[in-house]
Amino acid sequence: MATKIRTRMNLVAKVKSLLKVKKIVVKIPSLLGIIIGISFVGNAQSLTEERYASGEKKSSGRVVNGVKTGEWLYYYPSGKRNSVENYKEGVLHGD
Repeated sequence: MATKIRTRMNLVAKVKSLLKVKKIVVKIPSLLGIIIGISFVGNAQSLTEERYASGEKKSSGRVVNGVKTGEWLYYYPSGKRNSVENYKEGVLHGD
């Protein structure tokens, strides 16, 4: 268990260095032992990715000042893309 934690901490440090961001938030449920959400935070912007318990991607997109901004991708539990939504300052834009 300690080895897994060290490995995850090393991975987070490497990603943080490569992306040149101030903070990376990783949510790991203790019972499942898998990552369900990752946020890369630099200034007031973050790239957010959520995952199903199976590990498949659930959604991904950018958050600026705490609200969804730009293109957000949503996926089925199978991993196949479900939909694309565009946000402007937290408000859904377009069709």
